[in-house]
Amino acid sequence: MSNSNIIEISKVKVMQSNAGYYIGQSCTTEFEDGYQLEEPYCRDSNYFATFNEASDYLAYISSDDEIQNDL
Repeated sequence: MSNSNIIEISKVKVMQSNAGYYIGQSCTTEFEDGYQLEEPYCRDSNYFATFNEASDYLAYISSDDEIQNDL
């Protein structure tokens, strides 16, 4: 069994899997031999049929966060 550490978690972004596009985060994992791998970390939405639908949703929730932070 190899030891590994998550060294970075991305900002929320549009990602893709075989099921479709979604909003989520990726992480970069570093293994003891120095090898680094970027892989999915979490999924924060349902799946979308197209990149544009997911991107529009990300813009919508991002602008909503900015409004809430201004309060």
